[in-house]
Amino acid sequence: MFRTDFPQNGSLPVLGKFQTPYYRTEISMKYLFTGGGTAGHITPALAVAEVLRETEDDAEILFVGREGGAENERVRALGYKVRELPVAGFERRFTMKNVKAILTLCRGLGTAGRILDEERPAVILGTGGYVSYPILHVGARRGISVFLHESNAAPGLAARRLAARCEAVLLGVPGSEGAFPASVHTEVVGNPVRRGFCERSKKEEKRRLGIPPDRLMILSFGGSLGSERMNELLLSFLAEDSSEQKKILHIHATGERYFSSLPEKYKRFTKGGGNCRILPYIDDMPRLMRAADIVISRAGAMTLSELAVAECAAILIPSPNVTENHQYKNAKHLSDAGAAILIEETELSEKSLTDAVRLLETDAARRLSMSRAIARFAMPGAAEKIAKILKSAAAGEKSR
Repeated sequence: MFRTDFPQNGSLPVLGKFQTPYYRTEISMKYLFTGGGTAGHITPALAVAEVLRETEDDAEILFVGREGGAENERVRALGYKVRELPVAGFERRFTMKNVKAILTLCRGLGTAGRILDEERPAVILGTGGYVSYPILHVGARRGISVFLHESNAAPGLAARRLAARCEAVLLGVPGSEGAFPASVHTEVVGNPVRRGFCERSKKEEKRRLGIPPDRLMILSFGGSLGSERMNELLLSFLAEDSSEQKKILHIHATGERYFSSLPEKYKRFTKGGGNCRILPYIDDMPRLMRAADIVISRAGAMTLSELAVAECAAILIPSPNVTENHQYKNAKHLSDAGAAILIEETELSEKSLTDAVRLLETDAARRLSMSRAIARFAMPGAAEKIAKILKSAAAGEKSR
């Protein structure tokens, strides 16, 4: 699902769909990334930006995100410039919320134009979600080299609407080319993950985090926004682990919107110490996931790509509230290959979750087999491939 064969000659997408660039002079090597709403839309952009920052001395990197988005501060904390614009998502049926979203989109398009006037990027990469629509739409109309990365097998509405305007749609999942018209240039590159997911061995990462080698580490989270149902069961499970004083370290991220309303009986786990810890959000996901022996999570495409690179034994609970139920399809593909344990939300209970975790806790051979199986789905080098494509496009603009 995450692996395919790549051309060995370094071939790149054919550029030049828009032959009349909006900016003909004073073009810097400035790369603009846009996306957001969830971590799954911002982490691939960060992975590519990381490569550009390390390999190109004069590269200027700019992120454009949702006005007031929590993810913006995380991007700024990594040293990147962030600009914001008003944008709102659409519901799949007609509601008054959609009327408001249309008005917000009009404002967002105007703001996008001003940002492009002031920043003058050479190339734009959108990493999905409604947040990327204004910049990609306006940028394409002005003849800027525009690319879209789609991490899921089932592209969202914004991706489908924007695809025909892009120089190329860069795909994270092999076999998803058919989701776009034949006239759209697509290339399978994989889902870019940050280097921290594979820089060190699990043993070394545990040592750096101060975790004894004989202590089993469990990492759980319900996606970057959290999950009420997963929180309910995992907090109860975590409290049980704490009371039993096992040789286990369990770290759970609730999602920021659920952390503030955490029941009083769990607040002691937010203060550190002991063998259980509750956080609102995991800022250093690469290090913690790489150190984890067991991960319990949703089944978004980016999460699965990170699990594959980090070689984690995983218990996957797909969200039912996604386009075309794609998380279930993602998880089923891995489960059928012996690379993960799948629990559908309709079957999720305290017993089903406990049974799955206890199985992996007590069976080291099963954990090893699953970690090796999921590693076969990894597509390393995706960030470098995308960075190379963007560099080529930016150099072409600068030479005009």
